[in-house]
Amino acid sequence: MMETKKEKGSSLIYTMVFMGIMITAGLTAVQFSSLEQRTSSNFRTKQTTFFGAETILLEAEQCIREDAACSNIALFDTNCTNGLCFNGSDRTSTVSCRSGNQRPWEQAAIWTDTARHIAATNLTAPTVTGSFIIEFLCYVPRNPFGVTPNPANPADWSSLYRITALASMDIDGARVMLQSTYKW
Repeated sequence: MMETKKEKGSSLIYTMVFMGIMITAGLTAVQFSSLEQRTSSNFRTKQTTFFGAETILLEAEQCIREDAACSNIALFDTNCTNGLCFNGSDRTSTVSCRSGNQRPWEQAAIWTDTARHIAATNLTAPTVTGSFIIEFLCYVPRNPFGVTPNPANPADWSSLYRITALASMDIDGARVMLQSTYKW
């Protein structure tokens, strides 16, 4: 009879160990699921912010094409007034124009001072905001192949710009900065 009591006690111990393993496995699955959800959310946030930065680049290109202020070389200066930057020499000459080597997009003041960048207005995601700067990088031949451009003929030359776009997600502060060069 004593043997039967031992068997009943050992099955209780086995059941408790098995239940402990099952509870641990369940908690691990819940924790892993939560991690996957956070990872997915972060990816979605980064993608939305990245697409916002691409939209800002397109807005800046449109500004150069359609807004005289964004393509008027005389308005570009070393302080990036109104988001228009030039740190070089002789910006009016197709031959002797030299761009500088500053990196204005690395200056925090460019992005915090509203007089030194252009606020983006074409963003479709309501939680993304952004701005851009346009740097004039001098002139390049309009047609890079074929006849050598005539320095005296402005029609043979195109202006070259570097656009820097900064998009921010308002909810969690994700930021994406993109650059492109644009020939106009």
